[in-house]
Amino acid sequence: MQQTRSNGRLQLHPQPAHLNIVLATALSKALAMPSVSKEVRISMTELDATQRHLRMCISPLEILGNTRPDPRDKQAMARMQLTLKAEHRQIRVQWVGMARALKSGFTERLDRPAAQVSDDAGLEAPVQNALDGYRLLTLQLAGNVDAMRQRLAKTASHWKI
Repeated sequence: MQQTRSNGRLQLHPQPAHLNIVLATALSKALAMPSVSKEVRISMTELDATQRHLRMCISPLEILGNTRPDPRDKQAMARMQLTLKAEHRQIRVQWVGMARALKSGFTERLDRPAAQVSDDAGLEAPVQNALDGYRLLTLQLAGNVDAMRQRLAKTASHWKI
């Protein structure tokens, strides 16, 4: 249940069904972690860190999904796609590489560092419109995905795929 306050009163709202499924899946995965840790000979601390990195990737994705420009505004969508083309490509390439490594066991792609797509000046610039905020969050997501790739590369030798 989600809680909100209205006129000083606490109100409960049912969570969407898909959120309940995600929570149930996360709980079942958490309960299985000790056996996974033993099977792949990776410490629970390392598995927790990997899971934390995954959550750090999912959170910005949820925010970005809820704050993207209106699809009916063709000009805003085109500007976003043009402005963030390199970042979107980097994120996509890294996700696909991680998925293929996990599925097949070929972990060589995990050792390749991500291409640097932004300069630090872009992160220091003031936010002047919604697209700037969207871009900053996309850059944060790219960094989180790269950290996830590094975390998986660190443990790849223990996988039994």
